[in-house]
Order: sequence, then structure tokens, then C-alpha cells
Amino acid sequence: MRKVFILLFIILSTQLIAQNLTVTITASNVTCNGTCDGLITVNASGGSGNYNYELFNASNVSVATATSNTFSGLCAGEFYVRVIDSNNTQTDSNTVTIVEPAALNMTVEVIDSGTVSSGVIIMNVTGGVPPYVYNLTGTQYISTNVFSDLAPGDYTVSAQDQNGCLVQKSNVTIAQTTNDTSVENTGDELSAKIDADSYQWINAANQTSISGANQKTYKVTEVGKYRVEMEKNGQRISSETFEVTTLGVDNVSLKSLKVYPNPTSKLIKVPTELIGEEFTIVSVLGKQVLSGKITQEQINIEDLSKGIFFLKVKKHKAFKFVKK
Repeated sequence: MRKVFILLFIILSTQLIAQNLTVTITASNVTCNGTCDGLITVNASGGSGNYNYELFNASNVSVATATSNTFSGLCAGEFYVRVIDSNNTQTDSNTVTIVEPAALNMTVEVIDSGTVSSGVIIMNVTGGVPPYVYNLTGTQYISTNVFSDLAPGDYTVSAQDQNGCLVQKSNVTIAQTTNDTSVENTGDELSAKIDADSYQWINAANQTSISGANQKTYKVTEVGKYRVEMEKNGQRISSETFEVTTLGVDNVSLKSLKVYPNPTSKLIKVPTELIGEEFTIVSVLGKQVLSGKITQEQINIEDLSKGIFFLKVKKHKAFKFVKK
């Protein structure tokens, strides 16, 4: 009799343990607005035997049943899952929300071209999941939303968000104007050809505005690509992009240097008043090739290669000389 009671106890205990069925679910959101690619994964434990799964929406309406623990192809909304084990014990999970991103939208700004190819297309994107990448007809996707130096014509523009969702506009037209959109270059200075009401110089490498560069002329401080956006009589205008590949030497100072001979092959003679001053010699590319303190009325430049150089001394204009 004792063995019978022990057996019954074991059977009842097993059934009680088997009824301890727990369920939790996790959700993966929809990737693009309006699509149905959400996913719910069920994590069940306890109970007895194999599980069957039933998916319900927020209105307690059965959406799907499955023998596996995932439900895919789901639209945005609230859901919970009921799990049933082999003893017909059932437990409802927590409720999760599958979210869809806001609709991906794009507005396009256009600056028409001038006498040279200087059209600009600017894509402004909202919604989706940032960051965005941008594409213009026949180009690769890039992280910059501005395309410049465009010829007159029709373009198709596209943008994608982080999830690969796409927004596109076709027949974006750049018209031809008679504006002189070329750029003049004198030394380190770039100048617009147009007398406009306002100016804003742009670093064309990343299409960002240069702080304080809002005059007709811009003095370049580093090599790179530049353009200027202007407004005249309410019309927005962009110049072509001008690439600065080398920088000259700043030649604005107080006094002129009196140095000779020029050209020279070994020595350059300097005034007595410069003895004790620090000097530097730079190439036409602005690279320092020699420096030191002036200790006598001459500087030995014999080891320099042939070419054009500038002697710089504090409070003096840079002196240009030729090493032969």
C-alpha cells in the first residue's frame, strides 16, 4: 500500500510541475512604413510535451497558429501569443507592440545651372530610420545630400534609410540660365563673377557652409574644393566648384626685406638689423625647407634644390628668391 501512495504522489507531483508553463515573447519591428515583415519570437518553458502556438492581435482575434516558436510577416500592431502544451495546458504571453517607422519622405531643392555647369540638387529626407544615403542618376550612394556642378537636364534622385527603405523622385529638372557662374582665382583668393545681394562660400568636399565666408571674395586657408552660393533679386545661384591644389605664402606683413643676390646658388645676404632674428624658408607649396636664427649677414642655402622659395622673418614681408 505504501508503494501505491508513493507512486500516486510522484504522478501528481509530475502533473503539478508540468502545469507550470511560462511564456514570454519578443518582437522585431517592421523595416519600412507600410510593409509587413515584423517578427515575433516565443520563449516557452515548463508544461509538458510539445507546444502549439496561437497568435492574437489587440482585439483578441486569432491571427495565426503555428507549431514553431516564430511568427513572421507581421504588420505593425499589438500582439500576444497563447501557448498550449500536450496536456492542453495553456498560458498567454505578455503583449508586445510591433512598430513601423514613419513614412520616408523627400523634398528636393534645385539651383539652376549658369554659363558653366553649376546646377545644384539638395535632397531633404525625413521619416524612416536615419542615417540616410543619397543617389543621383548614374552615381553611387553617398552620405552627402547635396550634388553640385550639374549640367542642365532631368535627373532621378533617390535616398535610402538605414533599413534600406527607398524614396525616389524622377524628372527633377535643372534649367539653363545666363548667369556667369565661373570662379576667378588670384593667388589664394577665390572670387565670384556675379555682383549678388548675398554670398556664402561652401566647402564642396562635404557641402558644408564655411563660417564667416560671406563676401564676394574668399581667401583660401587650405587646399580643397570650394563653391559659392549667392542670392540676387530673390534668385538662388551657385558657382561652379573650384579646386585649390596648392597654397601660396602669405605675403602681408610690415616691412620689405632687402635681400641679394637673386637668383643665387649658395648664399643670400641680409641686412645687419636682422641678426638675432628667427627665419624660415618655405617652398612655393608652403612647405618649410630651412629654419634657424640669423647669426651673420648671410644665410647659406647651398643645400636647397633648385627652384623658387620664400624667406620669412617676423614683422617682414616674405621675400621671394630663386635658387639656381
